[in-house]
Amino acid sequence: MVSLSEALWSGALKPARLRQLTIQYGGRLYSAPEPQLEHMRMNVRVAPFDDARVRQALNYAVDRRKAAELAGGAEIARSTCQLLPPGFPGYRPRCRYTLNPNPAGTWTAPDLATAKRLVRESGTRGSPVRVMIERSQRPLGSYFGSLLRQLGYRSSLLVLPARAYHPAIYAPPEPVNIWWDGWVSDYLAPSAFIQPLFSCASLGPPLRLSDDFSPWCDRRIDAQMNRALAQQSSDPTAANALWGSVDRRLADAAPAVPLFNRQHLTLVSDRVDNVQHHPLWGVLFDQLWVK
Repeated sequence: MVSLSEALWSGALKPARLRQLTIQYGGRLYSAPEPQLEHMRMNVRVAPFDDARVRQALNYAVDRRKAAELAGGAEIARSTCQLLPPGFPGYRPRCRYTLNPNPAGTWTAPDLATAKRLVRESGTRGSPVRVMIERSQRPLGSYFGSLLRQLGYRSSLLVLPARAYHPAIYAPPEPVNIWWDGWVSDYLAPSAFIQPLFSCASLGPPLRLSDDFSPWCDRRIDAQMNRALAQQSSDPTAANALWGSVDRRLADAAPAVPLFNRQHLTLVSDRVDNVQHHPLWGVLFDQLWVK
């Protein structure tokens, strides 16, 4: 049995090879959701992403289907406009950043007309934008560079190896405006997913960032997170409603560009059956049948 998700994440398995395995071993590949989000974070302290209209414009313009294809396709990546993964308490499907928004809350296509209008209204067209990307995600970085140029920005790409990249998220070696990031929840609760990424507390010691580099902090949304956390035990229904509201408010404020939720993908031998997945820990080994 092989976990293909980890190989894709590390860059050891290329998306083209995954598509080949899907064709060759389709009946032995098992896919299941996992609480993981890949997204592009924006530096909201400096232009152009200090303007909410620009952050929203990029959300409207991005082709989430293209991003999922670069990650390996629908078997491994499911497009999303939201920060909470499907199935989490408080999650309700919603996507304003799509062409012709629909009641099902699904993303269908980019809305470039709205994106270009927002950029024009912001007056930021022509600004430089530095994209930071980890080496294995270079195709995604190149795509965002091209998209930003399409919106009228002067984009450039900073590519770092994995060992240098993750420390650079908190202390970039040079000024950057937008960068790739991924998150897997420690446990199945909205607080474990949203707070570490988008609460003001996440900027505290030892990760307090400089005045000109910070991903996000909104005190009003932070207070709503704290109320939801305080009610989690005493009134989980009310808490989940608050987390849903936080998810919507963060999506509207657009401190990030949600791209897709990863799927846990496992390849087994033809002797293995009854493959079941835990939503956090992956394959349940004690449930496997070996012929």
